[in-house]
Amino acid sequence: MGSVKNIALIGYGVVGRGVAELLEKNAGVIEKRAGGQVRLKYILTARPRAGDVRQELITQNADDIFNDGEISIIAECVNDLEAAYAFCKRALVGGRHYVTSNKNLIATYGPELTELAYRSNVSLMFEASVAGGVPIMRPLYKCLSANRVNGIAGIVNGTTNYILTQMKREGQSFGDALKSAQELGYAETDPSADVQGFDACRKLAILVSVAFGSYVSYEDIATEGITEVTSSDITLAEQLGYSIKLIAMGRLAQGGRIYARVSPLLIPHENMLSMVEGVFNAVNLSTDTAGDLLFYGRGAGAEPTASAVVGDVIDIAAGGRYNDSVWRKGNGSLLPVEENICSLFVRAELSEREKLGKAFSGGVLAEVGGELGFITPEGIESETREKIRASQIKTRSIWRVKE
Repeated sequence: MGSVKNIALIGYGVVGRGVAELLEKNAGVIEKRAGGQVRLKYILTARPRAGDVRQELITQNADDIFNDGEISIIAECVNDLEAAYAFCKRALVGGRHYVTSNKNLIATYGPELTELAYRSNVSLMFEASVAGGVPIMRPLYKCLSANRVNGIAGIVNGTTNYILTQMKREGQSFGDALKSAQELGYAETDPSADVQGFDACRKLAILVSVAFGSYVSYEDIATEGITEVTSSDITLAEQLGYSIKLIAMGRLAQGGRIYARVSPLLIPHENMLSMVEGVFNAVNLSTDTAGDLLFYGRGAGAEPTASAVVGDVIDIAAGGRYNDSVWRKGNGSLLPVEENICSLFVRAELSEREKLGKAFSGGVLAEVGGELGFITPEGIESETREKIRASQIKTRSIWRVKE
């Protein structure tokens, strides 16, 4: 077998411990696939536990890692953005390969760090940053490298998917479903990053940048969360043959522009994304040659995320390199959301039926519990919304329908 690859682990929380455990549990398999032993030499943590089984590996001094010439790969599982950035930059400048699970790091500093990795002739890999244990980055830049990706649509946040599933299955309100998610550990005490769509937005920024070959900043992506979705919306959508999901989507649009958005979306029941429930994630890629591909699995948790981190480590140890030039091509031009062509789902009182019928011939309608749900014909979004306003239709909700 090949030589020993010494690695360091930065961050020893839930995911970091999962990485250490996986390296031990599957050491034999990892050695075969990496072409040599992958040995964990250091674990950097600010809060070591007394009597830890890996006590001899633990350090609180980052210099122990960065001053050791035997360390060729660093795996980082740190939540803090600026700390992860400092570690990553120091590693790349020092000529060390870097693996991260931190989506905020890549979404915020991706262009700078991938340029630095390129100049240093090392790899920066981040499979775990988008969908945890669901492999999506490596298929994009390896398995599907001969394809042109035309579109992406995915459920990339397990917390919101669990909440929407509970609202559908149990008829719970958003508040009650969120409380359930928090009690089960699926949602943080402050769930805003999840329920307002910010987490999914950062993941989408990474996906579209890699898939379409042009950097897109998460700050430019139109983002809506699920806080305003009601059980009535979900019930009426179901009657019309749709499920409501928080979808991160991007596609190539006219003029070489990119359409990117995170928002609640009505998905037809026959579409496989509508069947993804609970904390599971799924990403659908539409390609010109391989067709449509669905990647499905657990998007979070110690073991799935550790699987992605260690997978990147093995790839590097086996000689793989990832210096993605797409991040260095400047910003992608985005299509304004209001110029998109789509149908809209409208929830309103029964008294608005006549106005809707006059404004939109050929729409689809359902009635449940004294309310109606109406799906407009396809049209430019801004024009459809203006027609609703001009017709003085009193709406309770308006959501997009999958194009």
